[in-house]
Amino acid sequence: MATSTHYLLSDENDFTATITTTFTPFFPFALAGTTEIRHDYFDTFDWRLFRAGYSLYAENSAQGFRFTLQRLQGKEVATAISSGVVFPQFASQFPAGTLQRKLQKIIANRILLPLLSLQGTAQQWTIGECTKHPIQLHAIHAAWHLPSASETPGNPFTLLSLHCPAGAKKSFTEQVRALFDSLRNATVLPENLLLSGLEWCQVSVQNISPDITFGNDPTAPASAMVVRTFQQLQHVMVLNEPGIEQGLDTEFLHDFRVALRRTRSLIKVFADLFPPDQLGQFNPQWRWLTRRTGFLRDIDVFLEAFETYRQTVPSTLAEELLPFRALLWQRRDKAHSILCRALRSRRYHTLMEGWRTMLAAQTPESDETIAAVSITRLEQSYRRLRHKGKLYHAEPTATSLHALRLAGKKLRYLLEFTLPVYGPQHLAPLVKALKQLQNGLGALNDLAVHERLIIATARQMELTRQGNRTTFMALGYIMATLDGLNAAERERIDTLWKKLATRDVHRQFQLLLAEYSPSTAPDFVQETTPSEGSHG
Repeated sequence: MATSTHYLLSDENDFTATITTTFTPFFPFALAGTTEIRHDYFDTFDWRLFRAGYSLYAENSAQGFRFTLQRLQGKEVATAISSGVVFPQFASQFPAGTLQRKLQKIIANRILLPLLSLQGTAQQWTIGECTKHPIQLHAIHAAWHLPSASETPGNPFTLLSLHCPAGAKKSFTEQVRALFDSLRNATVLPENLLLSGLEWCQVSVQNISPDITFGNDPTAPASAMVVRTFQQLQHVMVLNEPGIEQGLDTEFLHDFRVALRRTRSLIKVFADLFPPDQLGQFNPQWRWLTRRTGFLRDIDVFLEAFETYRQTVPSTLAEELLPFRALLWQRRDKAHSILCRALRSRRYHTLMEGWRTMLAAQTPESDETIAAVSITRLEQSYRRLRHKGKLYHAEPTATSLHALRLAGKKLRYLLEFTLPVYGPQHLAPLVKALKQLQNGLGALNDLAVHERLIIATARQMELTRQGNRTTFMALGYIMATLDGLNAAERERIDTLWKKLATRDVHRQFQLLLAEYSPSTAPDFVQETTPSEGSHG
């Protein structure tokens, strides 16, 4: 197995002298040449690669750019050569192969942004007399560059990179590595240089995901934990504002809206921990912001699914959808402009500053713990979900489906907030079943939104005399596809609801209540336990 070891030299005066005086008495050294090096590291805004345990960097090659996906522990996972003159920004733009498949799985549709750049010169040496599998040494004099200060590099440093190929003789490799390890003026660095670069440039990996929790201390004061969570969610929204305005990718708006929805959900559930109407006074403004962000997100989700829908149209009609798609992009551009104006408006800044000021002024009014306060709300939300599920199971109308979706969303957010508080042993089965149900309900809601978008855009095409009869025929095929998907998704939701309403899931919730709210557990069991043979 090939390995690489990096040594940071504390004496930067003459690394060539270090090599020749230290090693040539023991092993034959040959200078192979000197080259310019540049390693550009990339990741998504929310550090998806790093949080998954990977790094991605690009370097120049004779064919273009060579991209390397590497584990943070150092092992190389996949490489690809891109012959273009511009870095690919999305996983779909990379050459087909292992690297593209892995990137698509990790980063999905997020844009890759520059993270760090290692730039300098490298002397390449070969060690030993073996020509088939030579051990290579790169003596590198370089500096780290941040994207925000590319013209002002950090302090230069010198490192030795020892590369031992898999085919090198084991005993010789061990002798070489032992000699390098004995260097007095050298510090061993992680095999993945990105880790050293982040430390060198004092870049910290931020958790900017909207999936925020109350933490894992069940004795923490409830009001303080809720305030802290509100502040973290607002921070996520603020961090995503520039990406929304620049239109870098659709996930900036997605994360912004998730943080917004979680904020509204927390207000509904925990408002009684605060003085009367202190949180409720902001509800009209949060609703306004939800509406302002909703239409653009609806179009983004539809455009992501459009290619899949287009493939259901006969090939003779597929090209007729181009005018429809062009008009949809025009509507998206207009929705984006409206949202950007809203984010720059006085109303938005008054909302955010007022919310921030109100949270900063909060003082705890109760000594109740987050575990004690949350358990009663979990019980209420769970009861409500089961009730809405029974109503939908008895009469599956659009109204009962919408009510089930809202109840499920509220409980899911509350479960995700509190999962570390109570531990996964009780909540994990319920969280898993609820996520599956919510995904199904969300997919069904998306299908309804897509139908409305098609109808509204087709009417606009008719009024403006864009497209022709064959365009509307092609849209008819998509509408038929959506109708079939709708029916299949409703059947799937019935199955997912039955999984959620099983005795096993219910029993785990009973155990949680027995541990954290023993006084309510008997009444809960009597009122909500499914009867024999019932899914409800």
